[in-house]
Amino acid sequence: MGLQGLLHKVESEGLIRGVSICRTRPCVSHLFFADNSVLFCRAKESECQVILDILSVYKKGSGQKSNRDKTNIFFSSNTQPDLQASIQQILGVPSIRHYEKYLGLPAFVGRAKKQSFIYIREHVWKKLQGWKEKILSQASREVLIKAVIQAIPTYSMSCFKLPKGLIKDIEVMIRKFWWGFSSDTRKTHWVKWERLCSPKEDGGMGFKEIEKFNEALLAKQVWCMMNNPDSLCFKVIKASFFPNCSILEANESCWFLCMEKHP
Repeated sequence: MGLQGLLHKVESEGLIRGVSICRTRPCVSHLFFADNSVLFCRAKESECQVILDILSVYKKGSGQKSNRDKTNIFFSSNTQPDLQASIQQILGVPSIRHYEKYLGLPAFVGRAKKQSFIYIREHVWKKLQGWKEKILSQASREVLIKAVIQAIPTYSMSCFKLPKGLIKDIEVMIRKFWWGFSSDTRKTHWVKWERLCSPKEDGGMGFKEIEKFNEALLAKQVWCMMNNPDSLCFKVIKASFFPNCSILEANESCWFLCMEKHP
């Protein structure tokens, strides 16, 4: 019996309980990706001890040992500090904050959504600062904007809907770089940004409108879910936003929430 089988066994016996946002949604006790594992249980000392026992049994049976140096624990905001300390002592691993990243993306996105993705803005800013002092033609700036700057947020946008404030900040930096800027002067922007984002055959430069590109990437994810109705992701989102109809029959607000909340 593998690790997944052991987790299913103790969950069926009621020894641990995974995460479920509401009664109609699937209860998730674990997620596996490559050699990474994310385990869920209630903030109870008994359940944490069960997790430790499972990992010990799995280690003896498979010879594989969890890497404690790369293991962390995350508590919900309503977990009491003394209980957090007790559980940390049992598990022997440190806790993490909201904005830690996993596979290059925020593991947790709270209400301060812009702060969760501030690393994108910082990455764009650092790139532009490195090019600011160089003498670049408009053709060179076009290539750098399309091939580098507008590619930076693509990976994050394929999974999350970025805050409008963050998108605006990035586009402001791109516009300044396109028209030229320095620390004490601002050059005239001769054409509206919307016009620059139109195709070249229509008189624009073909730059991407980041917000619309973000929505297109998320719509692609929705299409992937439609073609994989047995996936855990689809089951959770269906139970959340369109439990009594298909995704194509869902109203506009459901579509928006699907893209907004897609994991």
